[in-house]
Amino acid sequence: AFLSPLLPEQTLPEVARADLKDAVLLLKCLGVDDVGSFEFVTRPAQEALELALEELYALRALDAEARVVEPLGPRLAHGPLPLALMKLLLLAAEPQFACAAEAATICAMLTLRDPWLPSQNADRLAAC
Repeated sequence: AFLSPLLPEQTLPEVARADLKDAVLLLKCLGVDDVGSFEFVTRPAQEALELALEELYALRALDAEARVVEPLGPRLAHGPLPLALMKLLLLAAEPQFACAAEAATICAMLTLRDPWLPSQNADRLAAC
């Protein structure tokens, strides 16, 4: 009660705060052509949907008509990583690049919240 003037009465819905690329690509893969008319529980801003579509086009997951590009789009949508890292890993596994092990290490480090060992384990860190 003493903080009530400082705190908002309600927080913004997750869909208003989150990056929509993953959700938009998954909807597209599920056959929702017009994500702008999809009935979200809480409607995201039109600008956020447009930005997600632009970023998916930049990742080459969607074509110029906002259709899913096969096979990259579905592979990105169903991967366990954020889309940019998923694309890095998929490209790294292709024969012309052949650096999947290095890319997997980079993806693992970027997805951890704190990849460093605590200072009490400095001897383990030095052994690496």
